[in-house]
Amino acid sequence: MEDRQKIARNVKIFAFASLIFGALGGLIPLLSIVSWILYIIVLYKLKVHAGAKKLFINFFSMVGIGFFGGIIVGILLYGVHEQGTIIVVEILLWIISLAVSYIFAKNMFYEIARVTHQKYFIKAFYTGFIGILVFVVDAGIVLILGLNGNESIFILTIISILVFVGIVLLIISCIYYVLAWIKFKSFDEEIEINNIENQIDLNSKK
Repeated sequence: MEDRQKIARNVKIFAFASLIFGALGGLIPLLSIVSWILYIIVLYKLKVHAGAKKLFINFFSMVGIGFFGGIIVGILLYGVHEQGTIIVVEILLWIISLAVSYIFAKNMFYEIARVTHQKYFIKAFYTGFIGILVFVVDAGIVLILGLNGNESIFILTIISILVFVGIVLLIISCIYYVLAWIKFKSFDEEIEINNIENQIDLNSKK
């Protein structure tokens, strides 16, 4: 039987490597792909060794929503020439995407928190999601007003404050996320035993 703490250490290594490559991805885009691959490995290990069976469903559902949402926006930008229509549809797409993504993201982070016993993952989810929501609201204001450099000081101040708040929330979310992995030690013995028993049952049926 693999030592649970050794498995946990391996998961932490992949998780931190994913974070590092993700941060460097802004400079070298190829590293972002590496970061995604490492994160998928983390999810796979949590699924196999911790019984987090719905992680992939929730993760790929979020990715799918973002991917198809981006395609629709791209089609609108090239196919629709009425600026007002594009703005309205884009804002609606953001709202729908956020609403649907919220469900899958919440399920994923809650499941990770459950199997790792780290509530920091839940805090990371909420602060991160609110931060993204703030940015969406900010972008919506910019789209609706159509900023051209002649806006009042009040409007520009509101936009600047929202950007600042969004950045702060995302930084706090990252801190919670890192803390969660730092504090993560090992999986439940009961979960590991159940996984082994399930594997034995599968082997006996072959």
